Amino acid sequence: MPKQPPPFFAQMLASEHAESIYYAGLFRINGKVWALTGTGKSEAGRAATAKRPDDDLARDSVAFVRDGKMLMGRYDLRTLNPEMLNDLHALHPLSAVVYCLSEAETAKAFANRPLELVDVAPENVGLMLSKSVYPAPMVQHFLTPTSWPTCTTTSAACSTGSSSLRALLA
Repeated sequence: MPKQPPPFFAQMLASEHAESIYYAGLFRINGKVWALTGTGKSEAGRAATAKRPDDDLARDSVAFVRDGKMLMGRYDLRTLNPEMLNDLHALHPLSAVVYCLSEAETAKAFANRPLELVDVAPENVGLMLSKSVYPAPMVQHFLTPTSWPTCTTTSAACSTGSSSLRALLA
């Protein structure tokens, strides 16, 4: 339920995708936009883009939006600058959604096998991402506390966000 923001934020718009924002990054890698999440996502994205600023599209706050059969992503802090909707907050078609494993997760998943990218079902990506729901710092300026997404599991998966993402990825 939107409320009137304080004057400093008055020109900002509340995101229409507040329930599908996750702790992820967007990077243009070899001309295609990838969403990275998990452990070391920003370092991996910066390494894959040779630290080119124009290929670093979003950090730590990405809205996932379904457009027909295409999954899109954009930088979204749950508040949008209306003057930057076509650049800072532009929607990008996603070529890949990647979950970066920690050292311990990598050792467990690969044991003595060579490291490789592994395809997983969309619902599994949704489950992995639901561990990283982004609690935007400005949400209180636009939503009343009773309308905030609520966390219902020990993994901090938001009840509205994780089901929304699974629906987006289905």
